[in-house]
Amino acid sequence: MPDIRHLPLAALPLVVVDVETTGLNPRQGDRVVEVALLRSQPGSDTQSFESLVHPARLVSAGAFAVNGISNEMLQGAPAFGEIAAGLATLLDGAVLVAHNAPFDLDFLTAEFARSGHSLSPPAIIDTCAIARNRYHFRSNRLEDVARHLGIDTSRGHRAMRDVWTTWQVLVHFMEDLSPQGIITVGHWQALQGPVRRRW
Repeated sequence: MPDIRHLPLAALPLVVVDVETTGLNPRQGDRVVEVALLRSQPGSDTQSFESLVHPARLVSAGAFAVNGISNEMLQGAPAFGEIAAGLATLLDGAVLVAHNAPFDLDFLTAEFARSGHSLSPPAIIDTCAIARNRYHFRSNRLEDVARHLGIDTSRGHRAMRDVWTTWQVLVHFMEDLSPQGIITVGHWQALQGPVRRRW
């Protein structure tokens, strides 16, 4: 994998990703129930993808309370393995961006492994870690950071909505921090610190 730390983040393909899940722990069998991606690349049209995903298990009451995705809504949805190849194509060669990236990475890594694929982005940018390390928001939850920045969060907590919100947060951070010399992938990685998987 090429070392891209010296390259400007704004010049690279970026994929913002978010997943909704049946629960909090993929090691205890929790699965993805919705996935959304937004790929942005200089000189190319923006690409997006979103889909409900049949998890082959029930959605927990706690997860339903957060994302509003019911077991009934997932009937007839594709299994992750049915969409994995398309997701891998969108992710190929792009810097992965997420808010609280370890959560999404843990679930995506587990789902891709089940379907015979791997997840190995050249770099990971975590807008939650940037918010925590560089700013002083009262809360670093995506909705709270976005609200503080004047970004509309009224359409609820679903994967594509969170992807667009994360993208807008990242754009704000880039516009704010680039004049301060935070430009290359390496600069952003140093600012956010290491992205540590939870499991």
